Amino acid sequence: MNICVVCDGVHGSAHYVIQQLAPHSKHTWKIVQWNPDPHMDWADIVYVHYGGMINSRHPKYIKRLKDKRAKWIAGVRGMTNFRRWAHGFKYPPLRMKDFVHELSAISCANKKFEQQISPITDVPVYTCHSTIDTQTFVPGGYPEEFCIGWAGVSGSGAKRFGDFQRLPFKQVTSAIGQGTGRPFKEMPSFYPTASMYVSTSYTEGSAVPPKEAAACGLPVAAISTGDFPEWIPPEYLVPNIKDGWKALIPIIQRLKDDPELLRSEGQRFRQLSLQWDSREVVKEYDRMFDDILSTSSS
Repeated sequence: MNICVVCDGVHGSAHYVIQQLAPHSKHTWKIVQWNPDPHMDWADIVYVHYGGMINSRHPKYIKRLKDKRAKWIAGVRGMTNFRRWAHGFKYPPLRMKDFVHELSAISCANKKFEQQISPITDVPVYTCHSTIDTQTFVPGGYPEEFCIGWAGVSGSGAKRFGDFQRLPFKQVTSAIGQGTGRPFKEMPSFYPTASMYVSTSYTEGSAVPPKEAAACGLPVAAISTGDFPEWIPPEYLVPNIKDGWKALIPIIQRLKDDPELLRSEGQRFRQLSLQWDSREVVKEYDRMFDDILSTSSS
């Protein structure tokens, strides 16, 4: 089976996720950026990983969905993507926009999105998480002085980088927009410069940096959103409310005050991260592809 996978640029997280998944799929994936048109005669399925590229402001993409030489699948990877597909401003939405029903399937970044979308569309909906390479991201020790880590685009309002900066602990960051960002290949050496990873995002899809940090043996504390409740132990999650970041402080302080607990929890999070290895996560994508093609051929 031939899968044309469309990403939104070589520097996006989607590109790195898809690159890690493709070698382990039982199908043949061709990764392209933005435009699948040259591969339509080759592909059995066109999979647009970040489905936010398909929206009412880009009618050319919506027109492509009517090209039935291939099955079309697209992903709801985050809240912006979700809102572009939803009809009206109510959340959760009561229905999806008409173009969504041209798809053969929808992939969701987490189970909550799947639960919200399934009742309001007849299009099959699947959960397909992000992935990491647990053979590249491995434990590398801890810094001498306790500090918390953060990675991402600091200008993204949903990430609440300013809330992270308010936390009263020494900090290390790989923050694009703050002068500390770094290439993806350098990230495995970044995480061991922190003692633990802290996410202050109020909305996520299937965030990659916390999983990478866990694979490097860092405990992860976060505001409860996205797929965090699917894998982060509840004692490391705080409610998603205004100023919820303040509830992270005692969790962080407890690990700072107990180095043995920090190390044992780091080992625990390393084990938790293994479920996100590309060899495991690719099974979610293959199941979706198999289901859609078997349905169309029956």
